[in-house]
Amino acid sequence: MERNLLARSAKSVFFEEFNDIDIFIEDTAVGYEKLFMELFSRVFAGTYRVSNVFPLGSRGAVITECDQNLPNIKRPTLYVVDGDLHLINQNTENRPGLYTLPYYCVENLLVDENAIHSLINEESALISREDLIDLFDYRGWVINNSEALTDLFIDYGVAFSTCPSIQTVAFDISNLVSSNTGDVDHIKVAARKRAITDAIIERIGADEYNLHRTRIEAFACNSEDAFLKFVSAKDYILPLLLMRIRRTTSTKAPNVNIKLRLAMICNLTGIADSTQYVANA
Repeated sequence: MERNLLARSAKSVFFEEFNDIDIFIEDTAVGYEKLFMELFSRVFAGTYRVSNVFPLGSRGAVITECDQNLPNIKRPTLYVVDGDLHLINQNTENRPGLYTLPYYCVENLLVDENAIHSLINEESALISREDLIDLFDYRGWVINNSEALTDLFIDYGVAFSTCPSIQTVAFDISNLVSSNTGDVDHIKVAARKRAITDAIIERIGADEYNLHRTRIEAFACNSEDAFLKFVSAKDYILPLLLMRIRRTTSTKAPNVNIKLRLAMICNLTGIADSTQYVANA
């Protein structure tokens, strides 16, 4: 495992003539090197040329490599990690060389209303853009799903900080839907929430649970766009939206292709500050 990590980290040397900056990420899934490259080539446009990024495999691997390698860097370098459930627990850091996405994961950036509208318009040759926007009803979708899922992720945050052995995000979104509309089943979400709270209380007691719940809920509720920041888009939001996209347009495009297309046009204001954390030799 360590040998594989060293190989992944050293790979950047072979691309120095194509990159002005070395960017290291977690995700090793198919298509994610290109997805991050599309995002960060846009963020650093006019400053650094970004033709490749380098996946290391996990949050821990990225942070370890950052700590070990930064003293010896010879080029602009940035290590990027997801916010995950650390974010809703206010347990993240940004420092020279290390940038924590201000979202649960990179996919949260792709949940952009205008980008989605452009995509569904391209995927339907028969329905007008205006009618597609009405059919898709992004705002209505947010209203119907955001409160229930944000509330659930507050409890996931409590579980993560107090009882990390309790399963949280790995509970598949397919267990929380009853149709292909891209909407959660509120009865199933409520049952899932009860299961999580019961498991937490069984381990730490109601008073301790309420203490942690109040802390996390206050932070989440005072954060702008809490739903799009703290709920996992990779595991929950995007699967719902992809379901809705396919229902609206009948597109057959693979999920990774849809994600790449959204990455090319989504709003990147949320990660514009990543430029401030580049470590220079």
